[in-house]
Amino acid sequence: MPKKKKEEIKQNEDPKKAEEQTKENNTNQQLGWVQILLLLGKPLWDDELKKWRVLNGYQSVLGNSNNQMFFEVTFTDSPYWENFIEKRLYLEIPKENTDEKSVKKVEK
Repeated sequence: MPKKKKEEIKQNEDPKKAEEQTKENNTNQQLGWVQILLLLGKPLWDDELKKWRVLNGYQSVLGNSNNQMFFEVTFTDSPYWENFIEKRLYLEIPKENTDEKSVKKVEK
């Protein structure tokens, strides 16, 4: 019976690790349009400009050609509307995924 208890403890620990890994993956994922709707007035990391920006507004615009919807956002540091699809916005600064082996090969 002690073996079963140890197995149950291990099973309880695995979901916690899985949750932590998914949280890390979520912070590295680029924000989608649905997420942006809830983030007005909050700082977002703009990976293109490499700085924090506070979201000021959002809008969807029906384009002239092919009736496509364009999604635009504006920030407190700029009066201009920017194309949301071209932006790379995150809740946190994304971690750089670099392999030490590939870096060492380049150095040699």
